[in-house]
Amino acid sequence: MAAAEDDDGGQKQQQQPSDIIPKTPPTAIGALLPRKGTEIVVAGQLVNANTRVVTFLDADGFSAYTGCPHPTQPSELAMDAPRFGVRRVQTQCVPNSRWTLQALQQQIHQLVVHYDACGTAQKCFKVLHHERGLSCHFIIDLDGVIYQTLDVRERAWHATVANDASVGVELSNVGCVPADESSSLLEAWYRAEDGELTPPPPSPPRTSEGEDDSSPDKKITKRTPLRSAQSKPVHGTVHDQRLRMYDYTDQQYEALANLLAALSTVLPRIRLQYPQANTKLPDDVRNAHEGILGHYHVQTNKVDPGPAMQWERVCKRAARLCTNL
Repeated sequence: MAAAEDDDGGQKQQQQPSDIIPKTPPTAIGALLPRKGTEIVVAGQLVNANTRVVTFLDADGFSAYTGCPHPTQPSELAMDAPRFGVRRVQTQCVPNSRWTLQALQQQIHQLVVHYDACGTAQKCFKVLHHERGLSCHFIIDLDGVIYQTLDVRERAWHATVANDASVGVELSNVGCVPADESSSLLEAWYRAEDGELTPPPPSPPRTSEGEDDSSPDKKITKRTPLRSAQSKPVHGTVHDQRLRMYDYTDQQYEALANLLAALSTVLPRIRLQYPQANTKLPDDVRNAHEGILGHYHVQTNKVDPGPAMQWERVCKRAARLCTNL
């Protein structure tokens, strides 16, 4: 084949593919690489969850490693009060330094889902951390942003007897009320005709210490409408109690599915399955369960995540996400 000629009659030199593709300089050794903002922290390692995650390492995150910065109420705990512990194996405490990813893969086999009964992640963290001295690994806000407050290696205090072998996640939602009673709480948070969230004045944005920040781009406001995934309250039974609640948002379901997919991939004993009954499991059944479950599967005095939780939706979506990896 004849070579092409340039305007002066000379032969053009054919470009090679390597000449067309721009060359990217190698990353310098010791360079500080930014976190992309979709990773969770498991045994000190970053694991992609494919959705927005704000961790305890981020300036606008919530950290259960810190104390209450400015206690103002008698109910708020002192700075040095513990909020979590170390995981145990057969009642023996195992130092955190020994909880490698491989060790966690043998130990953790449950993801326990809660609702926070607070309505927003900021208030949830304040109540859990500052007032009750409790913790949860993850909080999923109304807009689907995941806040990680602890490395998964830590033993968060969220579900009593299930804490040693589980990861805890709180979903922002004001919770359940008795099915046959009127509720000013639900009426205050949800618009009756379509389930759109109309919370009391939007919570200010979050900082690592749970204080206010005036940056407008981080507020949950009506500029981004958020709705219950079902327009009307969901009625159902938990522990033989007839309850009603508004469903979680679509954004929360998508975030939870991404989180479950990430955790089940890196911690494969957390399988994509859930108990069918909305009641406490017998202890031996609960101990053996590998997968996702609700707080009410662990304790008879808890009804979260309530009758609205769409378990099948979450597990099927997580399975599709795992298939696409």
